[in-house]
Amino acid sequence: MSKTFEINGKKYTSIPFTFNILADMEEIGVDIESIVSRPISGIRAYFGIIVGDKEKAGEELEQHIIDFGDISGLVDAFNYEIEQSAFFKAVAKWNTPEPKKPQKKSTTKKDA
Repeated sequence: MSKTFEINGKKYTSIPFTFNILADMEEIGVDIESIVSRPISGIRAYFGIIVGDKEKAGEELEQHIIDFGDISGLVDAFNYEIEQSAFFKAVAKWNTPEPKKPQKKSTTKKDA
């Protein structure tokens, strides 16, 4: 289920995070790690893919913030799509260390 949001009076529909979307974002200069460390760039790249032009996306977002104050609808849609993405969850596991398994205690008795 996609989310809708409004920027400058125009309605947009979110798009799922897929392999192709993340590859497109990397072509714009935003990799998966940058989504967290540079959220403004991540939001603009994502909206740029929806709009079809990263420069236009930046201009639209700037004007929307000037006129309306926030982009919470877009941010909510962006976060929703990340949370729903099976692909994004799988990629996130690449950088998550495996939990250490507890070591078994030796049960052998020493000779006295």
